Amino acid sequence: MQREDISLKFHHYRFLCIKNSRTTTFTIEDHFNELLSMSGILVLQKRYDYQSLPINIFSPTLLQAMRSNVISKYRRDTFNFQISSRLKTIIQQYIDEEMEETRAKIELLTLSEEATEDERGVINAIVALLSYIYDCDMKPLSEAHLAASYIHLFVHGFLSSKMPAKVAHCSNIVVDENHDSNNRLDYKVDI
Repeated sequence: MQREDISLKFHHYRFLCIKNSRTTTFTIEDHFNELLSMSGILVLQKRYDYQSLPINIFSPTLLQAMRSNVISKYRRDTFNFQISSRLKTIIQQYIDEEMEETRAKIELLTLSEEATEDERGVINAIVALLSYIYDCDMKPLSEAHLAASYIHLFVHGFLSSKMPAKVAHCSNIVVDENHDSNNRLDYKVDI
């Protein structure tokens, strides 16, 4: 893309993050991209002027082009408007402490009965993450905590509705800084 080897750039960035993690405590607020990159994840958002991504590796124009390319390649089905509105309302009521966690989960699961298969996957992921929202205020957050409390539940929420005969789990493999594969070695899906 733009005559740049994205895999090589990401591998270099990931290596730097792993190296820096040995001497720096990463917090979710200040090192979100670094924590995810150590697990092989690059987050592409509409906002592309990240301050945590070094512009000598990922320029803002490159990030914008990468996001546009990814979005153009994949089907972008949108949520049914009524389901989306209700979903936002439930989450907001839970965050504002107007709804208990159990009631919020029941409301979300009831809502998922009306949803399409793809919408159901998103709702299942939200239900799985709901219990851990309070942890977002924690300052230090290790990659292991991020994987165990957020990433695993998020991925499993998606997979559980798509592939009910499969079980997603963290394989507890330490990320090797010299590994040149783009695969997520620390995350597996077994039958």
